[in-house]
Amino acid sequence: MEKKTATTAKPASIGGTHKEEVRLRVIEQAMRMFQAHGIKSVTMDSIADALKMSKRTLYELFADKAALLLAGLRLQDERKERCMQERLAETDNVLEIILGEFADSMRMFSGINPDFFIELHKYPAAVAYFEKRSREHEAAAVAFLQRGVAQGFFRPDVNFTLVYRQIARTLNYRAMEEIGRGCPLKSLFYNIVIVYIRGCATPEGARYMDNILEKILQAEQL
Repeated sequence: MEKKTATTAKPASIGGTHKEEVRLRVIEQAMRMFQAHGIKSVTMDSIADALKMSKRTLYELFADKAALLLAGLRLQDERKERCMQERLAETDNVLEIILGEFADSMRMFSGINPDFFIELHKYPAAVAYFEKRSREHEAAAVAFLQRGVAQGFFRPDVNFTLVYRQIARTLNYRAMEEIGRGCPLKSLFYNIVIVYIRGCATPEGARYMDNILEKILQAEQL
């Protein structure tokens, strides 16, 4: 009588729409952990444990922590861009849009462990992504700020290309690590961005900003 060879079934791979849903859940959980505890202290094992997911499934989705971090940064930027487009659909007031984005960033920074930014430089793909994103956004950002001149909010003698590059350079994670020691991230962000943006404002723009900023500062308890 012929013997049957026993076979061990392989675990089913995640596929289709379900895979994208799981992938999104993994990215969101990982970013919460990275930003709360810093990147170094979070491991692929701890992410899998938090999700009650097997390590095999996690590694099927992401090769390593660096790939997961990069996916998280991209997802955050995609969501910020959608939010920006929603604001643009609601108003063409440049200062209203800028200060709305500013308030969102203040809330984000209030919940981030400074170690998150300090440790980013150890991930070359993340560094390259930030640098590429900054270059790609420059033309659109400068054109947007120029609209504030036409609206009477910003001075016409300002070189907004230089302003954008200086803000981007100062908000670089390495610069923030160096100049922001012992300073809450949202306070650091406020004192960098507002100094530059308010410095570009006309008297009318400055008054408009001050009225909105007072409400933001009260809400954020800065």
